[in-house]
Amino acid sequence: MKIYLADLGHNLVTETSDTYPLGAGNLAAYVKEYAKTPDGIDVSIYRDPAELKAVLDREMPDVIGFSSYSWNHHLALAFAGYVKDRKPDALTMMGGPNFPLTVEEQDDWVRTMPQIDMHVRGPTYEGERAFLGAVQRYIDVGQNREGVFDEAIDATILVDPKSGEIVRGGELPRIRDLDEIPSPYLAGYMDKFFNTGLFALMQLSRGCPFTCTFCNSSVKSNSKVFRHSFERTKADLDYVVARINHASPL
Repeated sequence: MKIYLADLGHNLVTETSDTYPLGAGNLAAYVKEYAKTPDGIDVSIYRDPAELKAVLDREMPDVIGFSSYSWNHHLALAFAGYVKDRKPDALTMMGGPNFPLTVEEQDDWVRTMPQIDMHVRGPTYEGERAFLGAVQRYIDVGQNREGVFDEAIDATILVDPKSGEIVRGGELPRIRDLDEIPSPYLAGYMDKFFNTGLFALMQLSRGCPFTCTFCNSSVKSNSKVFRHSFERTKADLDYVVARINHASPL
């Protein structure tokens, strides 16, 4: 099974985001580690729109997931539409901090994007378990896109293509031990972004005890802080330092 993950950015004038696609890397490492399939999973990550376009013209994926931020949302939708036009039975997913917090806004949000089959209910939910649940369902129903919609998947939301009704999955517990997420660095998913001019990105913890009204991380479900272990963080840092371009001693 072939999965593409796209955290795209505009780059005609300057980079709209200058960091490695760590979120997509986490999804890739998590689903590769925990998905149960007899045939294996091939996961690829794309940051550059031109690269993704060239790959799509050669081979369409079975599943494609898009990261949605303020700077790339419409770009992601354009690519989702491109996939649907050429492979309607591909499963398209979207997640990220753009997802609304209220139920009313969520319902309106998903109805405006027919090119997206399923949304992860971020930012109050972590994407790794939700994405794994969707991919595992896709595998379990024989990689049949229509079969994915038969039952709700936790932490996701979609518009049922048959009834037109909103299907909202249940709650998922937060990941308390962040080391449960295999390192996308140690798994090699970030290797292609070394020496590209982008900055390596690391996440040491998740959650925030504060309640700033302007921040989507201030929701109550995110109030507890969970961390990666020191050993995991050091291993990631060692991996990055060994591979980046070192500054001249002069």
